[in-house]
Amino acid sequence: METTLFIAQAMGLYLIIVTVTMLANEKVMLKRVKSLMEHDGCRLVVAVMTLVLGIILVLAHNVWVMSWPVIVTILCWMVLLKGLIRFSFPSLDDKMVRAFENPSILHGMMAAFLVVGIALLLVAFTQG
Repeated sequence: METTLFIAQAMGLYLIIVTVTMLANEKVMLKRVKSLMEHDGCRLVVAVMTLVLGIILVLAHNVWVMSWPVIVTILCWMVLLKGLIRFSFPSLDDKMVRAFENPSILHGMMAAFLVVGIALLLVAFTQG
């Protein structure tokens, strides 16, 4: 359970920090992301780092239960899947990156990230 709480706290903080920063500085952050993703070398580094992080997270937390820790497991698998797509399927990654240029998609994802981040923190800090 300690691993679950730790990962939930870390993911919750990450999601909230990224969401608030992205929404507060949307134009600057989108410009930076676009600039980063225009360089193949940077994209490869991001892909490898995301893939490695996903592997580590799944190995550390692969708990399939009918309770809130399964949310952490699903998020761990999503990080692994994102890394795999970025590393192995660059054209699909291009489509995913371009989707965030649509304000409706971006704001929808940010809202979802914020809700999940807050939920993770509330559960993780009240359980521990």
